Amino acid sequence: ATRANASAGESFPAFRELYMQEAPDGVAFESFTAEAFDSAFIAFLAALQAGSSEPVELAAEIVSITNDPGEVYTFEQLDEAVQAVLAGEQIHFHGATGPINFDESGRVHALTYDIWQHQEDGTSEVVNIVRLQP
Repeated sequence: ATRANASAGESFPAFRELYMQEAPDGVAFESFTAEAFDSAFIAFLAALQAGSSEPVELAAEIVSITNDPGEVYTFEQLDEAVQAVLAGEQIHFHGATGPINFDESGRVHALTYDIWQHQEDGTSEVVNIVRLQP
């Protein structure tokens, strides 16, 4: 199986630590947990930049906050990212999953993929990581 590598982001270790500390007992860390986490920050920052919570206006800002140019911010620098947006500066949000890079049609271009292999005991593990250079 092949899927986007959620652990490719520079802030992923901090996100995982936060998740493990704050998640209720019995709530496992699952696939796409980091993507859901990133989505909340993207929506928030896009709404802030748009000055609106209207879906169409918010959506129009997603590409600009998830791509170059702009100062790079992660969730760990959310206060600074907010101040930059409010000051009219261009930001480039990097999620816990890494640089997100939405294109104009709303697709995310993952640049790192995990190759998983199912094991005889029913588990699976990453056997290779493929990094693509745009």
